[in-house]
Amino acid sequence: MRQSRHLFALCVVFGIVASMSLAACSNPGTPSAAVPTPNQSLVQAISQKVAALYGENNPTIVSVKADVSESDQQPIDLVVLQGSFHNGKLSATHLSFTMLATGKKVWAVRASDDQNQTIWTATDVTV
Repeated sequence: MRQSRHLFALCVVFGIVASMSLAACSNPGTPSAAVPTPNQSLVQAISQKVAALYGENNPTIVSVKADVSESDQQPIDLVVLQGSFHNGKLSATHLSFTMLATGKKVWAVRASDDQNQTIWTATDVTV
């Protein structure tokens, strides 16, 4: 009987530790060691270049989220800009894109309006 109580107590402690560990791993507010902090000056420079491609010389950075690519786990940044963007006769108030954290590649450009409706997209962009 005494041994079963110790085993039960050990299982309870193990369960608590395991659930705390899982909670820490799954909490989206907890930064991951694999996801570095975005280089704000590089994000600013790349944002200026991407926005200029669409006629905006002074974009506002709305958000930057660090992540890693699914295919090869490279650090990437997901960027959202606000401004007055143009692509021919089309115009948009927001522009989002994904960039390598090194700034060497930009892709998945999406222009949208204030209601988050997609106005145009571009697969790869040379900056």
